[in-house]
Amino acid sequence: MYITENGYSSPPKPDMTINDLLQDFKRVDYHKAYLAALLRAIRKGADVRGYMIWSLMDNFEWASGYEVKYGLYYVDRDTLERIPKLSVQWFSSFLNNTTNTYEQDLSEQYVRSQDAMTAGFKVI
Repeated sequence: MYITENGYSSPPKPDMTINDLLQDFKRVDYHKAYLAALLRAIRKGADVRGYMIWSLMDNFEWASGYEVKYGLYYVDRDTLERIPKLSVQWFSSFLNNTTNTYEQDLSEQYVRSQDAMTAGFKVI
């Protein structure tokens, strides 16, 4: 089995900022849960040969245009700059088998982000 398109899109919200898009904790949680379930299936005998995240960058989706954001990289539509989201750091750590130390850093960053939101600003 090859899983060729698996991803998470945060629901579009009119008041969502770029910082909100870059701090994609729900995408990280989604992929962690999916990959854990995939590992359970492999251990039970599933012949999984490949797994690809959808998508590398935020892109045009036929039914939704640019409203949904599946990418690991945010794309600024005015400048075409590609900005890595938090999920890039997590996925890279996962692929390099360093997620245990990274999970602690991610937890601390999430707490700092939540503290910053209550103070009226957000830390990346």
